[in-house]
Amino acid sequence: MKTVAEQRRASKTKLELEMEKQHDIEIKDTTIKEQADTISKLNKKLSEIEQCNTDFINQEVELKKAVEEQNKALQIIEEMTANDLLRGKELSKLNLQMEKFLYSTSHDLRSPITTILGLVNLLRIETKDNTVLEYVSKIEMSANKLDKTIKDIMTFSRTAYQRIRSEHIDFESILWKVWHSFESEQAFRKINITIKMNGDNPFYSDMQRIEIIFDKILTNTIHFYDANKVSPFINIQISISDELAQIEFIDNGIGIGRTYLDHIFTMFYKASHLSRGAGLGLFIVKETTAQLKGKIKVESEIGFGSVFSITIPNDSKGKLINRKMQLENTK
Repeated sequence: MKTVAEQRRASKTKLELEMEKQHDIEIKDTTIKEQADTISKLNKKLSEIEQCNTDFINQEVELKKAVEEQNKALQIIEEMTANDLLRGKELSKLNLQMEKFLYSTSHDLRSPITTILGLVNLLRIETKDNTVLEYVSKIEMSANKLDKTIKDIMTFSRTAYQRIRSEHIDFESILWKVWHSFESEQAFRKINITIKMNGDNPFYSDMQRIEIIFDKILTNTIHFYDANKVSPFINIQISISDELAQIEFIDNGIGIGRTYLDHIFTMFYKASHLSRGAGLGLFIVKETTAQLKGKIKVESEIGFGSVFSITIPNDSKGKLINRKMQLENTK
């Protein structure tokens, strides 16, 4: 038989074993919970990775679509560029053909007029009959009018088909050149002209087109000056800045009625019975100004005269030179 002490020791050992087992179970439970938490976190991370992978796949699909669309757009642009180049070559060819046609046509049209004017001068020499001379004067007037119309059409057609050039513009010298081209006109010596320049900024534009604009405006000044005024005048004021040139032609001619002001820039429109041409002058002025990306407006009153205001932008070369000069001046 076991003694009491032995029984106590056995009971204690059994209790300890039970407690150890319980402790082991608790440790295992904790471990299992930790592992469960870890697995849960891993599953969550895996889910996030799968979602990222799905998003990446979707983005890849969208990127492929975008690349395909971009490639299609580039292909279209390349085709358009090729077509534009082809059209540009065709347009250049057509422009060249048009210039040749216009030159040939103007020569063919003006040749008979030159002959008529030559015959008119012969008739003046060979006859003294006043009636015949009166008819000769009318023939000469009609021939000159037709010749001017042809020249106007040729001028407009030439500028319409020629590319814009970039040249340094000396406004004052161009104005004097154009003005002195009217020396044969009776009104030339009766009209007092003044030219005022403001600003000396380098200005670049198309010289031929600028000259055409000035020629047509001053032609109007000559043709529609007021002979009843004691001092007919044309004052020209030009202000040049880095960006643009503002030009004003101020005269005290016969003026234009307000009802006509909205129509004077229309092709073949005549606001006065005194008009010698076909009504193309101011139309050419407006179209040529538009080609230079400029603007024109007019103010006028019958009996007081007219003010033609023209704004023409300085082209990129002129702006660049002005900017360079400004930078050099700040050093």
